[in-house]
Amino acid sequence: MNTLEKEALYKFLLSVDQAFPIPLSCKVDLWEYTCKLVQKATLCIKTQGEGIVGLVAGYTEDLIDNMAYIAVAAVAEKERKKGIARELIVEFINICRQKQIERIHLYAVSTNIAALKLYDSLGFEVFTLEDEVRPMDVHLILKI
Repeated sequence: MNTLEKEALYKFLLSVDQAFPIPLSCKVDLWEYTCKLVQKATLCIKTQGEGIVGLVAGYTEDLIDNMAYIAVAAVAEKERKKGIARELIVEFINICRQKQIERIHLYAVSTNIAALKLYDSLGFEVFTLEDEVRPMDVHLILKI
């Protein structure tokens, strides 16, 4: 990914930052996170014109128990409800299949009903941990 593409990814993360229940910028430095995603993540990106309108970023290398992890799934506000999130998650699932990864893990906020419905429709199942470190989130796993 060249510098312009990295800057486009950073700009996109800035634009969706406040859409997360806890903004990404409250957890990480967005530029450093952009660099980490570019270096280490599998990126599924939807562009429109010169900008990014959707992103699913996850980790498909150096896995524990052959399980990938989706770290970010976001769509620009004006582009929501157009199937972009589904398209990008399916792309990520297909990449995992090609790499013979057995499962995909993600967290979703329990109040994000649209996301939970989407994940359910794709076959993700709720998985409960006794000592859940993120009790306000729903822990989901897809068996591929």
